[in-house]
Amino acid sequence: MQQLVSPNLTVQGKAGWCLSVQQDVWGTPHLYATAKDAWDAAQFKHTDLPPSDVYSICYWTYTENGTPYWHVATHAPDGRIYTSPFNVSYGSEWYASIDAMTARIRKIDPSSQYVGWVEDLSNVRLIKEQTVELINENSTNTLRIGHSEIGGWDVNKTHAGEYDATFHAAWDGHSVDEFIYAQWLGGAAFRAKRIEAIDYFDNKRPQVEQQVKDLTIQVAELTRALKIKNDLVDKLDAQVAMQSGDTQLLNGFGVLLSKIIVRLGLKG
Repeated sequence: MQQLVSPNLTVQGKAGWCLSVQQDVWGTPHLYATAKDAWDAAQFKHTDLPPSDVYSICYWTYTENGTPYWHVATHAPDGRIYTSPFNVSYGSEWYASIDAMTARIRKIDPSSQYVGWVEDLSNVRLIKEQTVELINENSTNTLRIGHSEIGGWDVNKTHAGEYDATFHAAWDGHSVDEFIYAQWLGGAAFRAKRIEAIDYFDNKRPQVEQQVKDLTIQVAELTRALKIKNDLVDKLDAQVAMQSGDTQLLNGFGVLLSKIIVRLGLKG
Protein backbone atom coordinates (compact mmCIF):
# COMPACT_ATOMS: atom_id res chain seq x y z
CA MET A 1 0.00 0.00 0.00
CA GLN A 2 1.02 3.60 -0.56
CA GLN A 3 0.65 6.18 2.23
CA LEU A 4 -0.90 9.34 0.77
CA VAL A 5 -1.56 11.15 4.06
CA SER A 6 0.43 10.66 7.27
CA PRO A 7 -1.46 10.79 10.57
CA ASN A 8 -0.58 13.18 13.37
CA LEU A 9 -0.36 10.86 16.36
CA THR A 10 0.00 13.69 18.85
CA VAL A 11 -3.64 14.79 18.47
CA GLN A 12 -5.81 14.43 21.57
CA GLY A 13 -9.49 14.86 22.21
CA LYS A 14 -12.52 14.15 24.36
CA ALA A 15 -13.66 10.69 25.39
CA GLY A 16 -16.58 9.59 23.23
CA TRP A 17 -15.55 11.84 20.34
CA CYS A 18 -13.63 9.18 18.44
CA LEU A 19 -14.58 10.37 14.93
CA SER A 20 -13.70 14.01 15.66
CA VAL A 21 -10.32 12.93 17.02
CA GLN A 22 -9.55 10.77 13.98
CA GLN A 23 -10.57 13.53 11.59
CA ASP A 24 -8.04 15.77 13.36
CA VAL A 25 -5.42 13.01 13.37
CA TRP A 26 -5.72 12.71 9.59
CA GLY A 27 -6.45 16.38 8.86
CA THR A 28 -9.77 15.73 7.10
CA PRO A 29 -13.04 17.70 7.18
CA HIS A 30 -15.59 16.99 9.91
CA LEU A 31 -18.46 15.75 7.74
CA TYR A 32 -20.28 13.11 9.78
CA ALA A 33 -21.99 12.78 13.13
CA THR A 34 -20.88 9.24 13.99
CA ALA A 35 -18.21 6.70 13.12
CA LYS A 36 -20.97 4.56 11.58
CA ASP A 37 -21.81 7.41 9.20
CA ALA A 38 -18.14 7.73 8.23
CA TRP A 39 -17.91 4.00 7.52
CA ASP A 40 -21.05 4.08 5.39
CA ALA A 41 -19.69 7.02 3.39
CA ALA A 42 -16.24 5.53 2.79
CA GLN A 43 -15.56 4.61 -0.84
CA PHE A 44 -12.78 2.08 -0.25
CA LYS A 45 -13.84 -0.34 2.47
CA HIS A 46 -12.24 -3.66 3.42
CA THR A 47 -13.49 -6.27 5.88
CA ASP A 48 -10.21 -8.12 6.37
CA LEU A 49 -7.29 -7.16 8.62
CA PRO A 50 -5.57 -3.86 7.80
CA PRO A 51 -2.23 -3.72 5.94
CA SER A 52 0.98 -3.83 7.93
CA ASP A 53 3.01 -1.44 5.78
CA VAL A 54 0.97 1.77 6.24
CA TYR A 55 -1.19 3.60 8.76
CA SER A 56 -4.92 3.08 8.19
CA ILE A 57 -8.30 3.61 9.83
CA CYS A 58 -10.24 0.77 11.48
CA TYR A 59 -13.86 0.50 12.65
CA TRP A 60 -15.71 -1.44 15.35
CA THR A 61 -19.41 -1.79 16.03
CA TYR A 62 -20.48 0.01 19.18
CA THR A 63 -24.05 0.62 20.28
CA GLU A 64 -25.19 2.81 23.16
CA ASN A 65 -28.83 3.12 24.22
CA GLY A 66 -29.86 1.48 20.97
CA THR A 67 -27.92 3.94 18.77
CA PRO A 68 -25.16 2.46 16.56
CA TYR A 69 -22.42 5.03 17.07
CA TRP A 70 -19.55 2.65 16.24
CA HIS A 71 -15.90 3.35 17.02
CA VAL A 72 -13.05 4.46 14.77
CA ALA A 73 -9.29 4.51 15.44
CA THR A 74 -5.94 4.53 13.66
CA HIS A 75 -4.08 1.26 13.01
CA ALA A 76 -0.27 1.53 12.97
CA PRO A 77 2.03 -0.72 10.88
CA ASP A 78 3.22 -2.44 14.06
CA GLY A 79 -0.36 -3.48 14.86
CA ARG A 80 -1.07 -0.98 17.64
CA ILE A 81 -4.19 1.17 17.78
CA TYR A 82 -4.25 4.95 18.40
CA THR A 83 -7.61 6.09 19.69
CA SER A 84 -9.54 8.73 21.58
CA PRO A 85 -9.50 8.03 25.35
CA PHE A 86 -11.63 5.50 27.20
CA ASN A 87 -10.08 5.78 30.65
CA VAL A 88 -9.81 9.58 30.95
CA SER A 89 -12.05 12.42 29.86
CA TYR A 90 -9.47 14.00 27.57
CA GLY A 91 -6.35 12.74 25.83
CA SER A 92 -5.46 9.75 23.66
CA GLU A 93 -4.60 6.11 24.19
CA TRP A 94 -2.62 3.31 22.57
CA TYR A 95 -3.80 -0.30 22.51
CA ALA A 96 -1.53 -3.21 21.64
CA SER A 97 -3.70 -4.70 18.88
CA ILE A 98 -7.11 -4.90 17.24
CA ASP A 99 -8.07 -7.62 19.74
CA ALA A 100 -7.02 -5.40 22.65
CA MET A 101 -9.11 -2.54 21.26
CA THR A 102 -12.08 -4.88 20.78
CA ALA A 103 -11.75 -6.13 24.35
CA ARG A 104 -11.78 -2.57 25.70
CA ILE A 105 -14.92 -1.61 23.74
CA ARG A 106 -16.66 -4.76 24.91
CA LYS A 107 -16.42 -3.51 28.48
CA ILE A 108 -19.05 -0.98 27.38
CA ASP A 109 -20.79 -2.93 24.61
CA PRO A 110 -20.22 -6.71 24.95
CA SER A 111 -21.48 -7.27 21.38
CA SER A 112 -18.81 -5.07 19.76
CA GLN A 113 -17.01 -6.55 16.74
CA TYR A 114 -14.17 -5.46 14.53
CA VAL A 115 -15.70 -4.40 11.19
CA GLY A 116 -12.81 -3.57 8.87
CA TRP A 117 -10.58 -0.81 7.58
CA VAL A 118 -10.83 1.94 4.96
CA GLU A 119 -8.56 3.82 2.59
CA ASP A 120 -10.41 7.13 2.88
CA LEU A 121 -12.08 9.43 5.40
CA SER A 122 -14.37 12.40 4.75
CA ASN A 123 -13.80 12.15 0.97
CA VAL A 124 -10.00 12.26 1.42
CA ARG A 125 -7.92 9.33 0.11
CA LEU A 126 -5.42 8.40 2.82
CA ILE A 127 -3.84 5.27 1.35
CA LYS A 128 -4.16 3.29 -1.85
CA GLU A 129 -2.99 0.13 -3.54
CA GLN A 130 0.49 0.57 -4.95
CA THR A 131 0.24 -0.29 -8.63
CA VAL A 132 3.03 -2.09 -10.46
CA GLU A 133 3.79 -0.91 -13.99
CA LEU A 134 4.10 -3.86 -16.35
CA ILE A 135 5.89 -3.97 -19.68
CA ASN A 136 3.56 -4.50 -22.65
CA GLU A 137 3.37 -4.04 -26.40
CA ASN A 138 3.51 -0.26 -25.94
CA SER A 139 6.79 -0.35 -23.99
CA THR A 140 9.16 -0.49 -26.97
CA ASN A 141 10.89 2.80 -26.17
CA THR A 142 11.34 1.78 -22.54
CA LEU A 143 12.91 -1.52 -23.66
CA ARG A 144 15.22 0.17 -26.14
CA ILE A 145 16.41 2.83 -23.70
CA GLY A 146 16.86 0.34 -20.87
CA HIS A 147 18.89 -2.05 -22.99
CA SER A 148 21.09 0.59 -24.64
CA GLU A 149 21.64 3.06 -21.80
CA ILE A 150 21.69 0.66 -18.84
CA GLY A 151 22.38 -2.77 -20.27
CA GLY A 152 24.97 -1.66 -22.80
CA TRP A 153 23.40 -3.09 -25.97
CA ASP A 154 24.49 -1.68 -29.31
CA VAL A 155 22.88 1.78 -29.52
CA ASN A 156 22.42 1.93 -33.29
CA LYS A 157 20.99 -1.57 -33.70
CA THR A 158 18.81 -1.27 -30.59
CA HIS A 159 17.19 2.03 -31.59
CA ALA A 160 16.81 0.88 -35.18
CA GLY A 161 14.44 -1.80 -33.84
CA GLU A 162 16.63 -4.78 -34.66
CA TYR A 163 16.07 -6.38 -31.23
CA ASP A 164 12.46 -5.31 -30.55
CA ALA A 165 10.98 -8.79 -31.00
CA THR A 166 13.61 -10.29 -28.69
CA PHE A 167 13.01 -7.63 -26.04
CA HIS A 168 9.23 -8.05 -26.00
CA ALA A 169 9.43 -11.84 -25.95
CA ALA A 170 11.66 -11.68 -22.90
CA TRP A 171 9.96 -8.88 -20.93
CA ASP A 172 6.27 -8.46 -21.75
CA GLY A 173 4.29 -9.05 -18.56
CA HIS A 174 7.23 -8.30 -16.27
CA SER A 175 7.46 -5.20 -14.10
CA VAL A 176 9.48 -2.18 -15.20
CA ASP A 177 11.38 -2.30 -11.90
CA GLU A 178 12.41 -5.90 -12.54
CA PHE A 179 13.53 -5.02 -16.07
CA ILE A 180 15.65 -2.05 -14.97
CA TYR A 181 17.29 -4.06 -12.20
CA ALA A 182 18.12 -6.89 -14.62
CA GLN A 183 19.67 -4.45 -17.08
CA TRP A 184 21.68 -2.92 -14.25
CA LEU A 185 23.07 -6.31 -13.30
CA GLY A 186 23.76 -7.29 -16.90
CA GLY A 187 25.32 -3.97 -17.81
CA ALA A 188 28.11 -4.02 -15.23
CA ALA A 189 30.85 -4.57 -17.83
CA PHE A 190 29.37 -1.86 -20.06
CA ARG A 191 29.36 0.66 -17.22
CA ALA A 192 32.90 -0.33 -16.25
CA LYS A 193 34.09 0.45 -19.80
CA ARG A 194 32.23 3.73 -19.77
CA ILE A 195 33.85 4.69 -16.46
CA GLU A 196 37.24 3.63 -17.82
CA ALA A 197 36.73 5.86 -20.87
CA ILE A 198 35.68 8.78 -18.69
CA ASP A 199 38.73 8.29 -16.46
CA TYR A 200 40.97 8.16 -19.54
CA PHE A 201 39.65 11.45 -20.89
CA ASP A 202 39.80 13.02 -17.44
CA ASN A 203 43.47 12.06 -17.22
CA LYS A 204 44.14 13.34 -20.74
CA ARG A 205 42.28 16.59 -20.20
CA PRO A 206 45.22 18.65 -18.81
CA GLN A 207 47.39 17.58 -21.75
CA VAL A 208 44.66 18.36 -24.28
CA GLU A 209 43.93 21.71 -22.65
CA GLN A 210 47.63 22.63 -22.87
CA GLN A 211 47.72 21.58 -26.52
CA VAL A 212 44.71 23.75 -27.24
CA LYS A 213 46.38 26.66 -25.44
CA ASP A 214 49.60 26.19 -27.44
CA LEU A 215 47.68 25.96 -30.71
CA THR A 216 45.76 29.13 -29.82
CA ILE A 217 49.06 30.97 -29.33
CA GLN A 218 50.41 29.60 -32.64
CA VAL A 219 47.27 30.66 -34.49
CA ALA A 220 47.58 34.16 -33.04
CA GLU A 221 51.25 34.37 -34.12
CA LEU A 222 50.45 33.09 -37.61
CA THR A 223 47.59 35.58 -37.86
CA ARG A 224 49.95 38.43 -37.00
CA ALA A 225 52.58 37.17 -39.51
CA LEU A 226 49.93 36.86 -42.20
CA LYS A 227 48.82 40.43 -41.56
CA ILE A 228 52.37 41.67 -41.93
CA LYS A 229 52.74 39.82 -45.24
CA ASN A 230 49.40 41.12 -46.46
CA ASP A 231 50.47 44.68 -45.59
CA LEU A 232 53.73 44.16 -47.50
CA VAL A 233 51.86 42.84 -50.54
CA ASP A 234 49.59 45.89 -50.43
CA LYS A 235 52.65 48.20 -50.42
CA LEU A 236 54.23 46.31 -53.33
CA ASP A 237 50.98 46.55 -55.25
CA ALA A 238 50.95 50.30 -54.65
CA GLN A 239 54.57 50.63 -55.87
CA VAL A 240 53.83 48.59 -59.00
CA ALA A 241 50.82 50.77 -59.72
CA MET A 242 52.95 53.92 -59.31
CA GLN A 243 55.67 52.54 -61.60
CA SER A 244 53.04 51.61 -64.16
CA GLY A 245 51.82 55.22 -64.14
CA ASP A 246 55.36 56.54 -64.67
CA THR A 247 55.87 54.12 -67.57
CA GLN A 248 52.69 55.30 -69.25
CA LEU A 249 53.82 58.91 -68.83
CA LEU A 250 57.21 58.20 -70.40
CA ASN A 251 55.60 56.33 -73.27
CA GLY A 252 53.35 59.28 -73.97
CA PHE A 253 56.29 61.69 -73.89
CA GLY A 254 58.19 59.46 -76.38
CA VAL A 255 55.28 59.53 -78.83
CA LEU A 256 55.07 63.29 -78.57
CA LEU A 257 58.82 63.67 -79.12
CA SER A 258 58.64 61.45 -82.23
CA LYS A 259 55.93 63.65 -83.69
CA ILE A 260 58.02 66.79 -83.08
CA ILE A 261 61.05 65.25 -84.77
CA VAL A 262 58.95 64.32 -87.81
CA ARG A 263 57.61 67.86 -88.09
CA LEU A 264 61.03 69.39 -87.90
CA GLY A 265 62.21 67.07 -90.57
CA LEU A 266 64.91 65.79 -88.39
CA LYS A 267 64.09 62.08 -88.90
CA GLY A 268 66.41 60.26 -91.26
